Amino acid sequence: MIQNLSICHIQKTSGETSGEVAYFSPGSGEGGQQDWQLFETCQRRIFISVDPLNSLIPDDSSRKNFGGKIFHGQEAYAKLLSILCGLESKILAETEVFGQFKIFASALVANTRFKRIAQDLILDVRELRKTCLGGIGLRSYGSLSANYLAGQKSISLIGAGQLAQKILPYLIEGDHEINIHLRSPSKADLLPKRLGENFKSFSLDDRTGFNLPDGLIIAAPVPSSKIQHWLQVTGSYPSIIVDLRDQGADTRLDICGQLITLDDLFDRIEKTSDLLLAKVE
Repeated sequence: MIQNLSICHIQKTSGETSGEVAYFSPGSGEGGQQDWQLFETCQRRIFISVDPLNSLIPDDSSRKNFGGKIFHGQEAYAKLLSILCGLESKILAETEVFGQFKIFASALVANTRFKRIAQDLILDVRELRKTCLGGIGLRSYGSLSANYLAGQKSISLIGAGQLAQKILPYLIEGDHEINIHLRSPSKADLLPKRLGENFKSFSLDDRTGFNLPDGLIIAAPVPSSKIQHWLQVTGSYPSIIVDLRDQGADTRLDICGQLITLDDLFDRIEKTSDLLLAKVE
């Protein structure tokens, strides 16, 4: 089965939005049926095919400006392993991409050709993390954010999506007072029920009922103008803000306190990446 595996890996550019499939049009498999899957993260887009006819190639009209790289067979499998282990992420050995892949794999229908390979990948990634990556710290946005906010008593978290859910357990470990602010109150159902007693949730339109935050984490694509307005009308002046939005997609916040952006997190990781990679090798 692996010998028929092909992937097309396309690195996203700064500010690129989901759904933009530039310079690539997957073909059809046997009998004209599409037999490819799209796995997408904030940094990359991966088209995956298990097709003996090898239809996963750029079409002639877009080949000149093709922005991706194609891998086949064992090389494709190894590329997926490297990505899922976080070895190609800006935050080395981070775990978010693996969590996203498990959700992606669980949604595949049982007779999908890639289903068995996806299950093998999950088992291999778990083994590699256990044997090679178990001692590497700072593996996720959650652990990094919690590290920056370790000294803050009251923390507000904007967002309830997958990223916010990954961050929340790290904040709870730090014994903070945690308030979560949601663009839609119905999204409170997305938050882990087992952690419910450790935080309070509010609408982003709420102005009172919570203590003003010493630290703030932005984990949702809320426009900077709305966040600035929220800070102003609530009278919030956090001493530190960790902004996990894509900085290419919005304007930088203008605040008096310390602002930590995604670029700052990546710079911090780069300074220690040589040491971490040496351990993996």
